Amino acid sequence: MMNQKSFTLIEIVVTLIVVGILVTMGLSYYGGSFKNAYQNDACNDLKAINMAQQSYMESHNYTYYNSGSSCPAADDSSLINQNLKLNITPTGQTKFCCNTASGVCTAYLQDGSSLTVASSKCVTGN
Repeated sequence: MMNQKSFTLIEIVVTLIVVGILVTMGLSYYGGSFKNAYQNDACNDLKAINMAQQSYMESHNYTYYNSGSSCPAADDSSLINQNLKLNITPTGQTKFCCNTASGVCTAYLQDGSSLTVASSKCVTGN
């Protein structure tokens, strides 16, 4: 009789199943971290826009900057950068716009959610 050391088919299948489960768990965690990173970037950008809005308001007869487009269809980050003297670079298909008389700017994320700043904290909306 031959005395060969090799893996059986069952051992190989079990190993592939375990590796598949680990990859699935890793990918689900990895995808969630992208969403959190996009939200954090948008939140930081909104805080910068909010501070710039206050400065803009004080130098323009106490009126807030209004980008004047229909949100969330248009991305007004270039207009916001130009008028509020910022350098906002949207990440992950994030769109920014300011279209209310109250000076509230909104970030629309690629997953359909939105963020605004209230009392220097980001608030998630849908």
